[in-house]
Amino acid sequence: MALAGLLAALAPGAALGAAPDRMEVSRNIFHAVAERPERTLGPGAPVDVREERWVVRGAARLRIASPEPRTEVVTRFRPDPAGDGALELTVILVSAPRTRDFYYLEQSRLMREGRLEETTAYRLGDGVETALVGAPGTVRRIVIQDDAAAELRLSQAGDLLTLEAVPPAFGGRPTGGARPYYAGKPLRPADGRWRAAGYTDNAYGEVRIGEDFALAGNVFFPDATLWLGRALIRRQATRWEHLAVWLEGGAAAYQEVPQTGEADAVTLTWVFGTAVVYRTGDWGAALRLATVNGPAVVEALGAWQLWPRLGLLLLWQSFEGYSGTAAGIAWDF
Repeated sequence: MALAGLLAALAPGAALGAAPDRMEVSRNIFHAVAERPERTLGPGAPVDVREERWVVRGAARLRIASPEPRTEVVTRFRPDPAGDGALELTVILVSAPRTRDFYYLEQSRLMREGRLEETTAYRLGDGVETALVGAPGTVRRIVIQDDAAAELRLSQAGDLLTLEAVPPAFGGRPTGGARPYYAGKPLRPADGRWRAAGYTDNAYGEVRIGEDFALAGNVFFPDATLWLGRALIRRQATRWEHLAVWLEGGAAAYQEVPQTGEADAVTLTWVFGTAVVYRTGDWGAALRLATVNGPAVVEALGAWQLWPRLGLLLLWQSFEGYSGTAAGIAWDF
């Protein structure tokens, strides 16, 4: 009967309704939470949508946006299970799309000029907007289905209701997943597979191969030349939101070459160490301490992620009585 009412409302000549006095917005990911308090959305700063049921009044339009344009969205209208000829709008938001997550990309519609129109543009881009009132009916309930990969912010200005999905890369703090959003993900002081830094008396370089392997080199000069090369396996041992502990081990080689006299023989040996990494937003730091079968190598790194593929570095490094401060970049091809 409810479906029949919806089809009847779609018939030509159906009257447009007014903005609803009451609309409920909730996240389906919290459906099993025992206590879901009801709160009223007011004008002003956006609220973080979690387990609460938000009551919205006077909204006639919904805008869905994200600073990440690749976020995928599907909007589906159906009769509200409560009846009254009202509609329920399901908003499917996927902020971290995966290759095979395509089954939900269908049956998406937007309400425009009083009627429902099918859409096959699933990426948000600059954002999408739909009416909440039209000939098909008035939306009384909005249910958000998401992948817990972004913070969901809800705000209202006049009759415009805005839902924004903000991923961690843009400062969002996702909630609702079975595990924290950062669980299992590597935390690094700066993004980029390549790092290079140097100054008048020292230099440093590193390339990351895949997620777990790296080649690193440290050089000190000019009174004498001391170089250290390492082939490393690195794994993140544990992580919190802004802090992580890494372990590393592998093979190393080093040699001291004085300006005068005979150079030392190249020493081939093993290396083992740990690193503590801190990062918040675009700013990161790391302290690495390792032993090269006795001699210690220390690196203290500060980083600023200037752009997604380019970061600026400030490094202090020490090995075998040599030390130096260097500046450089981290980048990715």
